[in-house]
Amino acid sequence: MISSLTGRHFIQIQDFSREEIILMLETTRELKLEIKRGQFTPYLANKSLGMIFDQGSTRTRISFELGMQQLGGFSLYLKPGERFHQNWVLSEFEDCMIESEVEKNPWPAS
Repeated sequence: MISSLTGRHFIQIQDFSREEIILMLETTRELKLEIKRGQFTPYLANKSLGMIFDQGSTRTRISFELGMQQLGGFSLYLKPGERFHQNWVLSEFEDCMIESEVEKNPWPAS
């Protein structure tokens, strides 16, 4: 079943079945247990993660940076204002991208 997740983009949770979400959560739990036991398996050796956030997100950034480091990869963070005009340019150089945009005025006043 893990191969069914390979190469897929996580845009919204509704794109995944209940079983796939459970698999992701179980895999996450197993990885965390390995790290607690001092087992640092470089599953993401030589892999890179690009991070782009509309607003500073310290907790999220640190979580991703630490996770990538613990799994043998590395990350690149672009601060607000350092965005490329074309994000796809950065994606050409990274193995994985995470982008968080704050929706402007999601609930406009009536």
